[in-house]
Amino acid sequence: MVFLLGAVLLVLVFMFSMLVLAPVVLIGSLVLGYQLRKIKGLHKQMREQSPDGHVIEGEVIYEATEAEQLKSVRILNAD
Repeated sequence: MVFLLGAVLLVLVFMFSMLVLAPVVLIGSLVLGYQLRKIKGLHKQMREQSPDGHVIEGEVIYEATEAEQLKSVRILNAD
């Protein structure tokens, strides 16, 4: 009798854990899918903004204008 009661209790605990874990897995997969979709959109946006379509380390590579080069030299020499 005690063995049967323990087995029924074990089955009920497993059923309850499935009721708890199923929504957690569902919500987690929805959040992950949303994040991946947003990241894909950001990658596409970065590719479209770069002049030659290459993105390295999340930064757009381009040639600086002469004014930008002088500004960076002034900043480095300010120390």
